[in-house]
Amino acid sequence: MKKIIICACFFMFSLCNAQETFIYKSGGRIFNSDNEKLSPSYLRERFSDNTDFLELYNSGRTKKTIGNILLYGGITSIVVKHYKGLTDNPIDSNGNIKNTSNTMYFVGAALIAISIPIKIGFSNKIDNAVDVLNISTRKSSVNSTSLIFDSNGIGLSMTF
Repeated sequence: MKKIIICACFFMFSLCNAQETFIYKSGGRIFNSDNEKLSPSYLRERFSDNTDFLELYNSGRTKKTIGNILLYGGITSIVVKHYKGLTDNPIDSNGNIKNTSNTMYFVGAALIAISIPIKIGFSNKIDNAVDVLNISTRKSSVNSTSLIFDSNGIGLSMTF
């Protein structure tokens, strides 16, 4: 009977210590310990009580969205300006060459330049959010176990 109880205690320890860890991969993707990709809506719903995680995660996702809008807006403005310059007739009715403004090239380049630090910063925020999430899930697990011998007998101590 003692062997069964001891085996059950060690088996329970392994169950208590089993915890889900989260892994951040590039592009703002978060995976669980089974290597399944977790959607942003699932993460927000499941960890709605963890305000530290939600604050960092939502901030990172907002930075990602703003960075994408600026990057693709800058690329689009450059491509549209270039296409328009190629398709428009550069010669007017008098035979003179039209002067075209290069302002949209500069606007597009500025948007792309602004988007780069924003897009770099979003990954740091989401990575920090995953670290906060992993630390908060560890707090609820067993930190240590020890076998205690004293004058009253033998015991198993679990510290949470």
